[in-house]
Amino acid sequence: MLTDASRPLVLLIDETTEFALRLTQSVNRGWSEHLNMKQADSLSKVSEHELRDVSICLFSHAHAAELETRRWPEKTAFFLLCDETDERKVSRYLPLSEFVTHIAGSLTESTLAPARRAVMDMVLGFDRHARDRYVRKAIQKGLAAGHTVYFMPLMPTYLIPDAELSENGDTLSDLLLALETGIEVTEKHLGHVCFMHSKGYFQPRLPERADDLISAEPETLERLILLLRARLEKSGPEHTALIACDSLPLDTVGRLAAHCDTLALDVPGTDMSALTRQDIDLMLTTLPSSCHVRETVDPQ
Repeated sequence: MLTDASRPLVLLIDETTEFALRLTQSVNRGWSEHLNMKQADSLSKVSEHELRDVSICLFSHAHAAELETRRWPEKTAFFLLCDETDERKVSRYLPLSEFVTHIAGSLTESTLAPARRAVMDMVLGFDRHARDRYVRKAIQKGLAAGHTVYFMPLMPTYLIPDAELSENGDTLSDLLLALETGIEVTEKHLGHVCFMHSKGYFQPRLPERADDLISAEPETLERLILLLRARLEKSGPEHTALIACDSLPLDTVGRLAAHCDTLALDVPGTDMSALTRQDIDLMLTTLPSSCHVRETVDPQ
């Protein structure tokens, strides 16, 4: 089956929540190998990051004016949801198969096979041994595919898997300080604090103090992740990044994961798992549809 990133994204903007949810579930259940549908009751809830991947936008009359306020990819096809069907309209009352056939007819060959872009993933594992296995396997998989891989461990230094010291140079502590004090920082500065690990991937030089990363303000960590995203996008599609979290508040993890393409996580199988599950579910509700959640720490 194709991944979310490789299937054309259909965005449904409709205030009729029950209809929108039912249609989205039906399309994703019956046509999951061909389309990936997301829904929202307002375009204001859709980020610029999500918009850039939209192949088809379905919208009601109530949201028509909103479309002009956002920047869309040139490839995006628009369909008005109404009571009739023609070239750029689609009836709410069409049988599902006809509905999908009508909108899918707008997809071009280039849309069906979108260009690959740099990918940034995150892993949150409550079982540290399982998480470290995930990190090693995911990095090895990226390297085996010929990608340049960046590993960003957001955790105390004594928990970083396969940690290595590097030659003299700026450390992650220096970069965090610059981000906290408002000094102008670009993705090039992130490159200056990274070195090539003996296993072939890039990683920032270790912070000067063990808890520098987990004691940083959430806003600072978010700026760090945005720098990583910017570096990937300027470097090209054969670059990937993996972020591993430990000892961070879940609301901070959610804030950072919102900028990632995938969040892989597991839930601890302990007496506290129900309470942890509740906290995780609350965190997941804050994520945009552009972040695909995979509840496993087994890299695919």
